[in-house]
Amino acid sequence: MITEINQVDSNLKRIEEIPDTFFKEVPNYSIFGYELLPDWFKDKYGNRQDGLYKKAKLFFIEIKKSKKEEDIIAGYTNSKNISEHCKDVNSTLFYCEKIDPNLFDTAKNFFIALYSSLDSDWLNKCTETKVLEYLKSFKRINRLHICPVCHNEPFKSNKYENRGALDHWLCKSKYPLTSVHFNNLIPLGDGCNCSKVKGEKEIIWTDDKRSKRQSFMHPYSWNGELEISLICLREPTPKVDDFGDWKFNFKGQDANHQDLIDKWNNFFKISDRWIEETLIPFIENWTGLFYDYILAEEIIDIDNDYDQALKSFKNSIIGFYLIPYARVHWFFLDFIINKASVSLYDSYKTELMKLSTL
Repeated sequence: MITEINQVDSNLKRIEEIPDTFFKEVPNYSIFGYELLPDWFKDKYGNRQDGLYKKAKLFFIEIKKSKKEEDIIAGYTNSKNISEHCKDVNSTLFYCEKIDPNLFDTAKNFFIALYSSLDSDWLNKCTETKVLEYLKSFKRINRLHICPVCHNEPFKSNKYENRGALDHWLCKSKYPLTSVHFNNLIPLGDGCNCSKVKGEKEIIWTDDKRSKRQSFMHPYSWNGELEISLICLREPTPKVDDFGDWKFNFKGQDANHQDLIDKWNNFFKISDRWIEETLIPFIENWTGLFYDYILAEEIIDIDNDYDQALKSFKNSIIGFYLIPYARVHWFFLDFIINKASVSLYDSYKTELMKLSTL
């Protein structure tokens, strides 16, 4: 991760009381009822026997049938230690399916329904807040208006989008018991969370077959600053759609930090996505944007003032933590000013001069 982020205090976290109370009371009852849920739940959810209540009941029945209540309760408690599981490859992980497939299915149904309740009217009335309010607070407190994982794209956080982008570090389909614990919930951009990037892939295993455990970053555990650089492997040419070859390099503070950074970069395809999604489109269009900037700044003598105007244009790209894609744009302009060959630098200047004559 590029910057330190912190969780946000929110009444939405009251949803954690539901599974916490459930597992605390399971040993005390042989028949399921509202007694296994928080005192406020029946009043706020309504005296209903369907939906979330029914899913909790079915899960309870499977727990009792398993004859392994203590193991399951301990497994739930242990599952909440997300940061420890990311850090320690020897930590003990609990998987319901190892006890019984039906136990896993009912657990998954119950916890995914709980997670869906974050957007429900009954919980929003109970907590007097919503996911979108949580996301707005996250932005304000962390001063971060872009995806905290890739630090490039935006994440959904307004009322005109389908739902807020509060999603799981350990995916809920494989780790359902962690579905509503906020140390496993983080705002994610669509690109980071899509099936081709994170999706339902394993983070703390080297593959989805769970062949070998691996350490991995946890979003709320800060590992320190890293150094970012843009490396040009081959410069762009005047040929159509030849944007050169590039890579972003991320350098850690020591070997352990570097290992975590490399896994983050490889898993979320950070360098590749920065290049494909942001750098190449910018290379294709940046001279037009630069020309618009020159017009807005009322720069008359473009030929003589080009160098200074380009530096000013680069320096106008600020707010790396506020404006999506800004960081990548800045790195390219910095390359053109400080590292590009004379021929490439002059070719862009010639292109801009042509625009000024249109």
